[in-house]
Amino acid sequence: MKNLQRNVGILALLALLLPSVIVFAQDESEITVVGSGIVTPVVEALADATETNLNIDVTGTNTGFESFCVGEVAMTSATRTINAEENTTCIENGVEYFELLIAHEVLTFVTNPDDALTCIADEDLNIIYSPSSTGDVANWADLNGSIEGEDGTYPDLELTALLPADNTLSYLALDNLISGVGFRNDIDSADVATTLETVASTSGAIGVVPLQTALDAGDSINILNVDFQKLGCAEATVTNAEAGNYAAVTSFYLYVNQAEAEALDTFLSYFSTEDITSTIIDAGYSPASNDVYETNIAIIAGEEASGAFSETEVGYIIPAFLTGEFTIGGTFTGFRVASSAVSGVQNTQGNPAQQNAQPAFTINVDFAGEANDAITYCANEAPVLFVNGDGSDFACEGDEAIDSLVLPIGTQTTVLVANEADEFATCLTTEHLATIWGASSTDTIETWNQVAESFPDEAMTLFGINAGNVITDVMMANLADGVVEPIRVDTEINGDSLYRAAAVANVEGALTYMSWVDYQDVLENDQARIQLLGVDAGEGCVFPTEETIADGSYPLSETTSLLVNRDLLSDELVKAFVWTLYSDNLRSVYASAEFEAASDVELADVRDLLLVEFRQADERALEAATTETDTTDETTDTEAVEDTEADATEEAGE
Repeated sequence: MKNLQRNVGILALLALLLPSVIVFAQDESEITVVGSGIVTPVVEALADATETNLNIDVTGTNTGFESFCVGEVAMTSATRTINAEENTTCIENGVEYFELLIAHEVLTFVTNPDDALTCIADEDLNIIYSPSSTGDVANWADLNGSIEGEDGTYPDLELTALLPADNTLSYLALDNLISGVGFRNDIDSADVATTLETVASTSGAIGVVPLQTALDAGDSINILNVDFQKLGCAEATVTNAEAGNYAAVTSFYLYVNQAEAEALDTFLSYFSTEDITSTIIDAGYSPASNDVYETNIAIIAGEEASGAFSETEVGYIIPAFLTGEFTIGGTFTGFRVASSAVSGVQNTQGNPAQQNAQPAFTINVDFAGEANDAITYCANEAPVLFVNGDGSDFACEGDEAIDSLVLPIGTQTTVLVANEADEFATCLTTEHLATIWGASSTDTIETWNQVAESFPDEAMTLFGINAGNVITDVMMANLADGVVEPIRVDTEINGDSLYRAAAVANVEGALTYMSWVDYQDVLENDQARIQLLGVDAGEGCVFPTEETIADGSYPLSETTSLLVNRDLLSDELVKAFVWTLYSDNLRSVYASAEFEAASDVELADVRDLLLVEFRQADERALEAATTETDTTDETTDTEAVEDTEADATEEAGE
């Protein structure tokens, strides 16, 4: 139960003035909990059920971990697992903890049971709720209907969509799930009761409610399965959510300082009772699975790792005071994320009490191109190499054989946007683009018929970004066999993709370029009078889509991968760099480098793989060291025997 904070000074004064006023001193057994306000109702419910006196201070997840890991509080609640940096702070301050997964809020999408709808794709949910759909999507038949294993169509049915109330976790979770800023403005918000009533009585309605609420509603509503990322329709269950098959979930965690375990014995013992399930349900949330609660019990008993749920995030801790040196290189597209990863490693080293202390190691960021840097990599002199493509076709020349671990970095894509009236420009060849944007065209190519005789004698107006922009480099490199040619300097420069799109819309004969990610923002902004162009690199016209970008058929797209030499992966400095490259902290760097956003799931999957690779590398290094020691011992033994025999011979001679 959350206790009211009392101002002891004021109460003492009142006690003097009004003898009848009773002053209550704070109970010395009271235990302070900080952290997430979202998780607080569950913590309060558990405290009430166990009659545990908790002083709960809502600080937010991040601030909660800050206080917890310096030993200021007994517990902190969170809507995510602890990260590597926070875990390091706990270690440095001697804070050992239990990590408990206590509940979930699983978001469900409910429809009228008479509509015979069974599954919806996440991209169709995006169409229903995203701001760019305002005024356009009013029928289920307007959706893409891209559901794996079904006929791919929705019924001709008027669509009535309801948003959760904006002061609820459901609203926040839906906002995180749907792309764009906010939601379409032509649909209403409703509380849970109104949503259920509307869906139950309205054909074509869809609402968003927590799983436990949907289950309590019974047959009056239908709960849709959801196809996330085209992985197949997944039922909205706790089991699927915990397995990563159902993405619309917020999980609730509680971190307990082990030094407070004795004082919290009754509270912690409650996790081993069947009553915890009903307590969570009564609080309005979904209990975790039996497997999770069994893991909680094992953690409390010391039979399971105390950080079992955050293992992929903190499974590798970067050691302090790293030493050594190596060079990173390869294709230019990896430069920005590589530089940021190096900075990330540096900021975890040195004096633990003084971040950014000068580390005793050197990681050189020296990108000379894939072909040049591959020579060093293939000579076993560099542990990593950034390469173009998915890495599957990379091979060292000659007899060099490198056992490479291939890891994804992402894909950068340049798309072209023109005025919709310019039908002649619907598909441009790479030769056209080289003529349009090449540096040699500065102040000389000013009309479209100078690019091709079949084009009209119309003024060409170009809106560019800047020469150092990675999207500029991706375009220019793919117009000249991987060599980044300079771009012309007589174009109007503006870094705002929305501005450039609007400018093109207002001028016939205008052309601009931008990243695929920025083009999605343009679509959400409902920019009219523009067209997305196709590109012909000699094998026919290809328009940019998620599919053509993913399969590499769209010409102005560059996929980057990282090769890691497994023979050098036992080096802690190499581990630190690769681990940091895939930390959650670098997600914004990937985005700023115009890579498709790295999701929590993708980064966590890579870290899972890295933990296995790190362990195997250590085992190989240990085995090699043991073999070397045995060989050395055998040599030493042989030399000792020879020396003894020689001594004996000398003595016999004497």
